[in-house]
Amino acid sequence: MSKPITLNGLTFSDSKGNPIVVENHFITFYDVNDLEAFIQDRFKYYRGLIGREMAMAPDMNETLFTIEVNKVFKLTAQYFHLTYGQLFGKSRKGEIIEARRMAMAICYNRKVQKTVIAKSINMNHATIIHHLKVFENLIETDKSVYETYLGLEEFVLTQLQKKVDHD
Repeated sequence: MSKPITLNGLTFSDSKGNPIVVENHFITFYDVNDLEAFIQDRFKYYRGLIGREMAMAPDMNETLFTIEVNKVFKLTAQYFHLTYGQLFGKSRKGEIIEARRMAMAICYNRKVQKTVIAKSINMNHATIIHHLKVFENLIETDKSVYETYLGLEEFVLTQLQKKVDHD
């Protein structure tokens, strides 16, 4: 069973950031996919009800991106036959650091901000910047790292798409 996640309400805003809809409630989820589906369903519901464009409040977008980061890291751990804990741990083993960097790169390439990646995996923002720069240099100079990354990226994107198709 996953660690419970409590949602402390939702806020949807207009394009200027003015709140349109605010829901104040506490709902506990035991599966991150259920949380993500709930947020998306509420967004679609209110957009249809109000009949105009809305945006999620920045903290809600950050929540969705945090969910995305966790999914990418779980799939990366699966791909490299590591535990989720190993990938998030403090290990300095080369293969674990390389897997971590690749997961960070996939998240960043999917438009997740470096600060959100950092918060999601409990690392300093500067550390994320460092790892992404090192990774960029590695894939330019080491063909095997680049090929491994492409394989991981294909696996992760395929798995994420499968989850979207089933929802």
